[in-house]
Amino acid sequence: MFKQRLPAATKRSQNFSDRLIDAIRSSKIKNEGLGELSLKVHTMGNRKKGSGTFRARFFESGTQDRI
Repeated sequence: MFKQRLPAATKRSQNFSDRLIDAIRSSKIKNEGLGELSLKVHTMGNRKKGSGTFRARFFESGTQDRI
């Protein structure tokens, strides 16, 4: 979904050492008792010097509703 709404997230920037899509981490969680499979998504990015992944937090939280 992130890549569909923001196609430029997969491109490298001159200002940052990584891509915006690198902030998205996902992991599968298998629930043995119920036989379900769920997906956990983490969008916080990392804190490396020169990283631009922190910007993903702003896209996740969205903006205020406008009238």
